[in-house]
Amino acid sequence: LGTDSGSGGRASVLEQARLATLLTHLTDPDADRWLTARHALAMATTHGARVIGADGPAGVVRAGALADLIVVDAGGLDHRPRGDPWTHLAMHETGDNVRTVIVDGEIVVRDGVHTGLDMPALLEEAEALIDADTAANAGLIARTAAERPVMKALIDAALATPLALDRTVRPRADG
Repeated sequence: LGTDSGSGGRASVLEQARLATLLTHLTDPDADRWLTARHALAMATTHGARVIGADGPAGVVRAGALADLIVVDAGGLDHRPRGDPWTHLAMHETGDNVRTVIVDGEIVVRDGVHTGLDMPALLEEAEALIDADTAANAGLIARTAAERPVMKALIDAALATPLALDRTVRPRADG
């Protein structure tokens, strides 16, 4: 598992682990075959490192491995009541409780604050860029908004059209 962008949601490997776990609940009625949170997190760490050819130095916490890791404060309400820590991390952690991030042995987030960025200045610059982009594309934004009812009608008609395939996930007939 991994993520390379924020399109369609958070750029969070924890979110990807959660979704992978939940998708098996939807696609297989046999709970014994569902992906566990622990396995999903292994897919995001150890197995992810293996996929990019970095198994050994990455994806594990041990002497000699790359020092990339996060420290999560598990004392918040979303980690209560205490249960399986792997399940809490994969299924409930949003990133809001990440207190420390270490990349290649260097602390880049301490107490929830990025150590190398001037966040107020960065956010101010981002807001200015968004305002400039919105102004530069005002015509396209208005045209897109005007086309929305037409697109909605097309999508509604397509979804109402019977097809030979089922668009929903349901337990198999043999399950």
